[in-house]
Amino acid sequence: MSSPTYTVGDILNMILGAVQDLIGWVASAISENAQIIANVVVLGGLVVSVAYLGRRAFRAISGWLRGFF
Repeated sequence: MSSPTYTVGDILNMILGAVQDLIGWVASAISENAQIIANVVVLGGLVVSVAYLGRRAFRAISGWLRGFF
């Protein structure tokens, strides 16, 4: 039996098809989980902002108390 011969164009077309399939699968997974991803982004932003503001408030309060003692 002889093995099939592939041209450079055939190989590039197969690679391009595989990349297109991969991008399609990733986009499908993202669209199916869009609500979860949005919740994680929003909650992450809230946690970071609360931590930042809490740290600033704690520094201010500790500096204020340090002035008393």
